[in-house]
Amino acid sequence: MFCLKTPTKTLARILFTAMATAAVAAATTITIPGLCNTGVVGPCAGGPGTSLQTLSSADLNWQLALPSPSSPSASPITSLSGLTFGPNSAFVNPPNGAWLANGPNSQWITPMVENSPGGYYVYQTTFAIPVGFVPTTATIAGVFTSDNEGSSVFLNGSQVNSGVVFPGPAGFGSFTGSFTLNSTNATFQSGSNTLDFVIRNRGVGGIDTSPTDTGLRVEFNSQLSTVSTPEPGTMPLIASALIGLGLAWRQRRTKKRSELAR
Repeated sequence: MFCLKTPTKTLARILFTAMATAAVAAATTITIPGLCNTGVVGPCAGGPGTSLQTLSSADLNWQLALPSPSSPSASPITSLSGLTFGPNSAFVNPPNGAWLANGPNSQWITPMVENSPGGYYVYQTTFAIPVGFVPTTATIAGVFTSDNEGSSVFLNGSQVNSGVVFPGPAGFGSFTGSFTLNSTNATFQSGSNTLDFVIRNRGVGGIDTSPTDTGLRVEFNSQLSTVSTPEPGTMPLIASALIGLGLAWRQRRTKKRSELAR
């Protein structure tokens, strides 16, 4: 008879290595691709090096639902169903004198004719969650302002009911609105995503047929607008350790039997 003892030192070393590797491993986090401030050429998501578009040109990254306005100012938009977004429909125009001045990281976008009838205007941009990144880890954050007030925000066609502070009717002199979208209040998806801002324009005296200037301006916070890959799990590493333990124990047993057979 002979007794084989489990190689506890080997087990300890292997398990320690597995757990240490899991502890130091981290998910990869990146700025979400394609998030572009209004009125910029790039890089997207603003920051140093941002190049502003030429005034009176169609925005390269944002579109406007056509025809606009999409509904009268007495009929708030609660669904994007049936809206059509036209290419070259949102324009980078000189701001009204009462608006926040353009630059350095964004500019105002408006209908082709800045002085437009009252009603609700819907602006849309698209961005991507790359393959291999987890949509539920995505966050989009930033600030915005508008003329007149912000009305609603939609992500992938669903209205966002929290995490947004809307600019008021006269909040266009600064960034009075903000937004933070994540898995608690919005549903991101792998691949292409759409983000919509709905802005109300109040005609002169509240009359839709009396045009006034209207527009939107958005700046994303690139440091907060991120998405991550999955966190590495410890179980696969521990499983590898146990497999390694089994092989080590088998080799030891084979060696011991060979010695006893001599």
